[in-house]
Amino acid sequence: MKKFEDYLIDDDLEENISFVDGPLSEKSVGDSGKKGKNFEKTMIKALEAAGLKMETNAYAGSLWDIKPTGKGWTGHMSGKPVNIKQSRTKWTWASSELYKMLPWDGFEGEFDTEKAAVKVKKWIKKKGLQHVIYFKAKTPEVQDEIRNIADDISIKNMEEKEEAAKKLFSSKNFYA
Repeated sequence: MKKFEDYLIDDDLEENISFVDGPLSEKSVGDSGKKGKNFEKTMIKALEAAGLKMETNAYAGSLWDIKPTGKGWTGHMSGKPVNIKQSRTKWTWASSELYKMLPWDGFEGEFDTEKAAVKVKKWIKKKGLQHVIYFKAKTPEVQDEIRNIADDISIKNMEEKEEAAKKLFSSKNFYA
């Protein structure tokens, strides 16, 4: 399998970032990543099927899902925290911790943006957000292929799934 780095695309990614307009609730903040967490599990199965080794931290609510190890990964990703994305990164900015930290509503007078910026910067550094690599399938069809690979892996179809995973991860199908 060629090195994964040969197939990562990072130069023309123009991800739409949506901002929440209006009041946030803790319930909406908490539900924001449910589909993504399910996709993380699926993606990890597909990566394992391709024979790519990694340390996993998925489903724990932490900022990173995997740390790539061993051969096959790019040096830019190997050993670094990676967050597997299904869609956007707006959940980071809808974190309940961030939500509680800043006075979104109910404050009197002028909102001190500089004070808020200092708090957000400290929060980003504390979380280690600046060190995380975001990893996303290039298209919904690639996501479907990942799901097909991870679905019903058995001894009977292991070689077939492995070949499909290697082919998928050996093409220009991902943004990092």
